[in-house]
Amino acid sequence: MENNNINKTKLRILLATDLHLHYENLNALGKYISENKENGDIANFDPMEEDQMEKVYVCEGEMSTALQMLENIHYNVIYVPGNHDAKTTLLNALDKRPRLTNFARNAHRHTIRIAEDLVLLGLGGSLPGYRGDKEVWVGYPFKSDSQLKSELDATWREASSSGSIKENDSVLLMTHVGPDSSTTTIDRLDTSVEPIHSGINPGPLKFSRFALITIEKKVNFGWRVTSTEFKTL
Repeated sequence: MENNNINKTKLRILLATDLHLHYENLNALGKYISENKENGDIANFDPMEEDQMEKVYVCEGEMSTALQMLENIHYNVIYVPGNHDAKTTLLNALDKRPRLTNFARNAHRHTIRIAEDLVLLGLGGSLPGYRGDKEVWVGYPFKSDSQLKSELDATWREASSSGSIKENDSVLLMTHVGPDSSTTTIDRLDTSVEPIHSGINPGPLKFSRFALITIEKKVNFGWRVTSTEFKTL
């Protein structure tokens, strides 16, 4: 697919995550973006049902619907599957993954060059979330930090050795989890107990939240995030 961003020095990114089948919020998001001239989990699959292929295929269809709606906002859609998305989008080799729409690209364990010296590297899936010893949400396909680290390290090595990431590239890491202790994603839904720390996240689109990110190329410094705007529909 032609990359119209290849020579740009400023990019605007719409970040949306955790739709969980709330399609009405995608319609509202499209209206917001259109009116303002602006430029995670998609589905709601239970990882415990990963061996029930009929349900996996239904989940693929749900993801396809959501991605098509995102393409109506902008055709250049890049996504990483979350822990409630179809296992075929996470476990299959790159050339064996389902093509869910005409344009949307799955970045899980894959690199996509989005500007001349800017590469996006993706890693989907999630770790389980714990409060004390109690599991609050299920992880898939990862069960431990060491397992996720191993997968991320392998993805980086493969991209570097293949030349997909070059020496002078800036790398934008796109994951369904992120650095611990990021204040934007500390789960404080129940304030009577200790919060759960996850990663950088605008908040779920199922609750009408999203973010707009601006990244710019600075002389002698490469690409930098210059603004992050957290929005609610």
